[in-house]
Amino acid sequence: MSSRLLEVLGYSCRGGAASSLCELVPGLLRGGFEVTVAAPPEPRFAAAVTSAGARFVAVPMAGRGDWRSLARLIQLVRRGRFDVVHTHCRNADLHGGLAAKSCGVPLVVHLRGLLVDGGGATGGGLVDRFHRAFVARAADRIVAVSEAVRRRALSLLRVPPERVVTVRNGVDLDRFAAPREPARTRLREQLRIPENAPLLLAIGTLGRCKGQDVLLRALALLPESVHALLVGGADGHAREELERLVRSLGVGPRVRFLGPRDDVPELLATSDLLVQPSRWEGFGRAVAEAMAAGVAVVASDVDGLREIVEHDRTGLLVPPDRPELLARALARLLDRSSGRELRRRLADSARAFAREQLDVRDTAARVATLLREVAGSRRAVETEALAEARP
Repeated sequence: MSSRLLEVLGYSCRGGAASSLCELVPGLLRGGFEVTVAAPPEPRFAAAVTSAGARFVAVPMAGRGDWRSLARLIQLVRRGRFDVVHTHCRNADLHGGLAAKSCGVPLVVHLRGLLVDGGGATGGGLVDRFHRAFVARAADRIVAVSEAVRRRALSLLRVPPERVVTVRNGVDLDRFAAPREPARTRLREQLRIPENAPLLLAIGTLGRCKGQDVLLRALALLPESVHALLVGGADGHAREELERLVRSLGVGPRVRFLGPRDDVPELLATSDLLVQPSRWEGFGRAVAEAMAAGVAVVASDVDGLREIVEHDRTGLLVPPDRPELLARALARLLDRSSGRELRRRLADSARAFAREQLDVRDTAARVATLLREVAGSRRAVETEALAEARP
């Protein structure tokens, strides 16, 4: 007998979180669930979800103070007779979680970050505090994408350790195993990057968290032959600030702002290094994708990143907010005499780690098992109640 599962994705969960959910859907379907995904009406995401085999329901969520989606979700949960609700991101946790609890449906909250605000501090606003209190009280189980996120959740939420389970994010290994050379040649021509120019790639929402400013400062310390691609949407005025920094550093001809992209495997194939200079990071999906693609990684030695990058084995780690040290690590990997062999060694080890530890099929199987346990506990309670009600 299949179980009915409602996945709720919040307005702030674009990019990596949306991709992670899309990749989870096939495994959840294989795990015996009928999957419905409720999320803001973004056509590409909706198409990806439905092509994976799930039902998509558009639920607009304009912002943290807009609660109109709550009534829509309550109606959806009540009519759908779901066995479990699984939420991703703060407003989904609140709106989807309140809908689940009001209908007596078990709730699983998927924590994909460190519960911090845009500056990296613990959120002290009313919505932040209510979110933490609600998750601590209402979630039947909490999934953390890394041990760093789990530790943070236990510290802030003060829930029993058995309620918080670490299930590391996975990636679609097949998607990132495409041949490198055709994409490299084509995209470099499109982006007007010289064929032999060293190319750095940074992926993530533009803003303080991902540290693109640190990369730009490091780029200014590297030879003029080195170029950089910045992929991702902007957080507020972040792009304008970064563009001003580019001009002040004089690296404009060497930097491309590409915005959000769907061709990440091809961009990785085009690049020589993936650079993740984050100031904090719950997991680091872009790093995991680069490892799966066999692209060498330089990342900050923070939080979830150090759980998947082992220094000098599967990548290089540098202290955060230190552009001079980042430039030194990048120069080491781009060195004409020894850099190529070092990149190959790190990339091969990283690819092997990804195959062993970061396969999204394993992630989906673990999430499906947890969701079945939660859904099963509800069925057991309902069966017992029916038995007691019989004369």
